Formats: sequence, C-alpha cells, structure tokens
Amino acid sequence: MATPPGAVKLASELDARTRDAPLGMSAAPILFLDFDGVLHVLNCATERRFTSLPLLEDVVREFPELRIVVSSNWREAHGLDQLRSLFAPDIAARVIGVTPVLAWVAGVPHRYAECSAWLRANAPGAKWLAIDDDPALFEPRLEQLLACDPRLGLTRDQLPELRRRIAALCELKN
Repeated sequence: MATPPGAVKLASELDARTRDAPLGMSAAPILFLDFDGVLHVLNCATERRFTSLPLLEDVVREFPELRIVVSSNWREAHGLDQLRSLFAPDIAARVIGVTPVLAWVAGVPHRYAECSAWLRANAPGAKWLAIDDDPALFEPRLEQLLACDPRLGLTRDQLPELRRRIAALCELKN
C-alpha cells in the first residue's frame, strides 16, 4: 500500500506541526480532540459546524492545566493557527499542537497510534483523554477514550462524564 501524500511513514518522522507544544507542558494533562462527530454531528451542513464547541469550552475552562491537541482529520487541511481560530481566545491559547499524520497500518488502531506518537515526542508520561466518535480507531475498551455518537456529537448528557474524567487526569498529573 502506498503512503498517502503528506503522511508520515514512521511514528519517529513526526510532522513539524506536532512540535508546537510549549516547553514545560510535558506534565500537563492532554485532551486529544476530534471535530467531526464530536464538536458537531458527522456530515453536517457548514452552518451547523461546531455547535457543541461551547459545551466543550465551558468544561475545559474548569481545568486550567488541561491542554488540547487536535487529532481530527481537519489537521490535514488546516494549519495550527487556523485550528486555534475556531476556539474562543482563552481556549485557543491551550491548543498546543496536532497529532502527526501516520500511514495506515493494517491491524493498528490508527488514531490511537497518532496520539501515542504525539505523546512520545512531546509529553512522555502525560495523562490523557481522547474524545472521538470512532472507537475503532483506538484500542478496544480504552479507558482514555470518551466516545461520542457521530449522529449527535458531544451532548450535555456526556458533560458530567467528561468533567469526571478530566478531573481524574488533573488529579493524577505528574
């Protein structure tokens, strides 16, 4: 299978955009964030995008030590500054990078591999949580995954669980 244009062949060949994490952030808890199916329903109209972003931002504000890394496919078409511009300014300042774009490997949970590569390169040992709508992209029954229904995105009903999990990360940080 050919490597798609722009893909990284090995986890050690990280995209330069993943190296934007400020120094001293290695102990900060990390939230890996998908967009489609999380911040808005999957395949929604343009005007319906990011309808769940205010819900997420309100929770993130409760945990000032939490940092965000974009794991969404949006990182392939948009630079880090463009991705940050989607967030409120106070939250945008906490978006510290994007996961690398890795080549697909059969039998390897793809998004999990990308998150792991980012952690190895930027924040070894950091506590983390991923919010995604596709559990198949992660290890089965992964404790660090909060799965959203792609038909709904992040909902108010999920906010208590999101708060609980982030609070646990922040209590356990290095």
